[in-house]
Amino acid sequence: MKIIYTENPLRSIVELDEKDHKILRLAVENDYIKDLATWAFMDLEEVKSWFPGVKKIRNIKAARSHLDICHDVFDAKMDARASTYVEDLKGIHDGDCICQPCTCSKCLAESYIGADSIPGLRKHEANYIYWAFKESGEPESCSKAIQCLKDNPPVVKEDWHNAHIERWTGEHKRALEWLEQYQKDHL
Repeated sequence: MKIIYTENPLRSIVELDEKDHKILRLAVENDYIKDLATWAFMDLEEVKSWFPGVKKIRNIKAARSHLDICHDVFDAKMDARASTYVEDLKGIHDGDCICQPCTCSKCLAESYIGADSIPGLRKHEANYIYWAFKESGEPESCSKAIQCLKDNPPVVKEDWHNAHIERWTGEHKRALEWLEQYQKDHL
């Protein structure tokens, strides 16, 4: 495995060798099988339903359908999922790792292979870096993003901001420090 650091740390590329491809494929398969087994177990278990006093009936057919997936097009499905994650490793961090309301598929793919292309970067600081690159324009430049962060500290624009400005200022400062260190270490 090799991490290719780019001007924008959120776009660093994780390249896999043959061994890492196999690890990723097995990790994806393992996760999927655990999900199927969990769904099957839930269908077989007698649990309370949403309605008080009513028990959920075991659904053997549904459980069987979850487990049958393992026999149908399983290999093709797992290969496709693994290929998607390989592509995600070449993309941008774009989920909860930068305070977006979704899972970051790049972070998930990195977790499967034990990689971390943005070590030590927390989500609020990553959000500042994300927006600094967006605001500084194309082509992406770490120096321009650093300057953008320096030129645009958090400010109080509305009364409710007063309750958060101290936290925002700390996050902004840590984002700037992290990005400056990234530039020094990798570019």
